[in-house]
Amino acid sequence: MSLLRLAGPYDLDWIVAMESDPAVAGWLGRTGRDWHEPALADSATEHLVTADRSAFAVIVRDGDSVEIRRVVVAPERQGAGLGRRVLDELLTRTYAAGAARVWLDVKEDNDRARALYDSCGFVTEQVVDAEEGGLVIMGHRAGERVIGVGVVLTGSDGRILLGRRIKQGEEPTWCLPGGAVEPGESFEAAAVRELAEETGISDATEPVVTAVLLDHPGGGVRVTAAVTMTAGTTEPRVTEPRVFADWRWFPADRLPEPLFPATAQILAPTAGGHPTAGGHSTAGGHSTAGGHPTAQILAPTAGRYPVAGR
Repeated sequence: MSLLRLAGPYDLDWIVAMESDPAVAGWLGRTGRDWHEPALADSATEHLVTADRSAFAVIVRDGDSVEIRRVVVAPERQGAGLGRRVLDELLTRTYAAGAARVWLDVKEDNDRARALYDSCGFVTEQVVDAEEGGLVIMGHRAGERVIGVGVVLTGSDGRILLGRRIKQGEEPTWCLPGGAVEPGESFEAAAVRELAEETGISDATEPVVTAVLLDHPGGGVRVTAAVTMTAGTTEPRVTEPRVFADWRWFPADRLPEPLFPATAQILAPTAGGHPTAGGHSTAGGHSTAGGHPTAQILAPTAGRYPVAGR
């Protein structure tokens, strides 16, 4: 189901009101009806809004290039992952329509927005007027590929380890240990390494791949392996204080909110009612992960999962 719909003149009052909020206005350039009305009349420009009017975006098409000119989330909905969902859908829409490149600009000191764009695959291409505060030009191209792991570490009582993620520019979330698979690593080796790097734990049981999730954020390709282990006697500690504030154990049926998007997908129930991380995934199943993007769940086969060609 699409998150966004095309906006019309009847949406302008609340769009302008949202832009005028002090928490939003400082990050924008021109605002108001004088800016939006000509844009609505321009065939190359699209205004897109969420059904509940909690966010809107403006994109401009120029050949096979698309500019995301504006993404605004209502202040009361910020920090819940809505901005990421809007951005993912914008990228998916534009690439499906034949775009080769998507770009945007963002104020250099807007750390939260820049972290979001960076995590969605945008890269910095240019900094304009750096001496006057600066605008950062960031670009994104179709076909970005990410391979990663999420470590589902359980204690003897079945509780799951989650870290409170506080990375600069992101809203705080709860996150499994994990990260990108490095060249030459299997999923299992990456899971062991990431767990040790992020928590100091190196005495967990043998890693087992219980599911492989496939999704397409922003028109790219992301493959994430859920790797399960049972904890030994070492207690987790904060080794990367710029990323995690602390580590805690939670019952599987009482997980904290909000969850980091990839973590939510790994821990979400499948259509059959089984948790993805529990090893009961169904081939071709889909994880809805609440409000997070859908991921296809691929049932694992016996043996290791080397990352071919890396």
